[in-house]
Amino acid sequence: MRWIAVLVLLAGSFSPVAAEATAETITRTAVAADDGTTLRLEDGTAFRLAGLLPPQPPLGYVGVWYMAERSREGLSALTLDVPLRLTIIGQDRWGRALGSATLPDGRQLGSVLIAAGLAQVAGLEPTPGRSERLRLEATARAEGRGLWSDTYYSVRTAEALPDELEQMSLGRFVIVEGRVTDAAVVRGRAYLNFGADWRSDFTATLSPDARRRFRAAGLDPRAYAGRRLRLRGWLESFNGPMIEILSPDQIEVLEEQ
Repeated sequence: MRWIAVLVLLAGSFSPVAAEATAETITRTAVAADDGTTLRLEDGTAFRLAGLLPPQPPLGYVGVWYMAERSREGLSALTLDVPLRLTIIGQDRWGRALGSATLPDGRQLGSVLIAAGLAQVAGLEPTPGRSERLRLEATARAEGRGLWSDTYYSVRTAEALPDELEQMSLGRFVIVEGRVTDAAVVRGRAYLNFGADWRSDFTATLSPDARRRFRAAGLDPRAYAGRRLRLRGWLESFNGPMIEILSPDQIEVLEEQ
């Protein structure tokens, strides 16, 4: 069950309750980029951009993943040795400062990275400007920029995912589109089913804690029945492919085609 341990470690880095402190704005200089969304500041502090995910290598990949290195180099080129205005909203579970960054020319660093395809929207932490970030990501994806030039990161369809599951690594981050055929709450846990057979078709599930976050946002997962959605999260396997939904920001409601 190695993939479960990997999944817990990865998902834990993006806890939706990580950012509960009062926001603080400071100016700092970065001296290194640990990865495509994490900076090492001049005082030694590690700072991670909230709501973003750098390109993830295939699980078990040995060596430097080319897209992850391209992302890290891109972040370095934008940020090293220049003053950054950082808004700190809390810490993640690894003790890294968590927040957003503004470049000297006024651009939001997260938006620049998304537009270039150097990072994608994680959706696992509530962040301001979500709609704009999703729009920038959709454009980068349509134009094949950065990570979107590699089919490894392609959006999956809920219909095809069950047949692809054996070839896909569990515990990897995926984006899945499909129509919810049924939405129900069973013993406190919500299920969004994307097919007629819940034993094998793609499913998204929400724990009681996640449902409380949805209620706080004025949302009821059962209202997604019949809607076309785009979901993002860590791929699991339980009665077919499954994603655990931790935050409302993992779900996009798509316009009907």
